[in-house]
Amino acid sequence: MTTLLDIILVLVVAEAGLLAALRVRNNEASAISSDLAYLASGFFLMLAVRLAWTESSPVLPVLALVTLAGISHIFDIVRRFRNSA
Repeated sequence: MTTLLDIILVLVVAEAGLLAALRVRNNEASAISSDLAYLASGFFLMLAVRLAWTESSPVLPVLALVTLAGISHIFDIVRRFRNSA
């Protein structure tokens, strides 16, 4: 199962790079931060799950990753509501 998560994590990083390159190419560089915010929240959650599954690691790193996912998610929601208002 961790191999599948590793593949997904690599694909998310590749997707972030591709989206950033496309935004720059289309002169939409200001939208890169919102793209990275919603990708980061999922990325941090998947990384936390992978860390929790693979090792008997301390709770603190997993909690830190889940916190980063929450912060990214809040940042994404705030940007969406500001853009729609």
